[in-house]
Amino acid sequence: MENFLLAYQARELDTEVLINANRKVGAVHLGGCTVECLLKGIIVRRNGIDEWEEDKDGRKHGIKRPSHILIKGLEHVPELLRRLDQSQHLKDCLEILQNPKVDFIDMRYDGEEIDEDRYKEWKKAYHTFILWLKQQMMQLQQPKSRKRGNCK
Repeated sequence: MENFLLAYQARELDTEVLINANRKVGAVHLGGCTVECLLKGIIVRRNGIDEWEEDKDGRKHGIKRPSHILIKGLEHVPELLRRLDQSQHLKDCLEILQNPKVDFIDMRYDGEEIDEDRYKEWKKAYHTFILWLKQQMMQLQQPKSRKRGNCK
């Protein structure tokens, strides 16, 4: 399985380079991928899995690789989803990240720049949401316990 947290760290640096160079479309696209990597890293760590759907030891856990729809990834960590639901501001940030102009993943094919005001909104949403996710990751450090059969 990919090392999503390591990928997140690299993509975060890349995204900041693009932001600082005012490369808007690239920053918006890669920034969404950065959020996606961090979220997938949290999913893997929190659920204690080493493969999607079934661990290497054959344990079927049913957690499928999330799509590029960020809210779908959050559904694999119910604590995060509950916390997100408590903040309209964070939900707004997530919507901006998902759809800065069009879906962030489709921005890679977009040759037209994003509107300056929307880009400023996106940068604020990006930094706010990344910070929030990193804080949540620290709070959710341990994998959730798994129910095991009774041993006698």
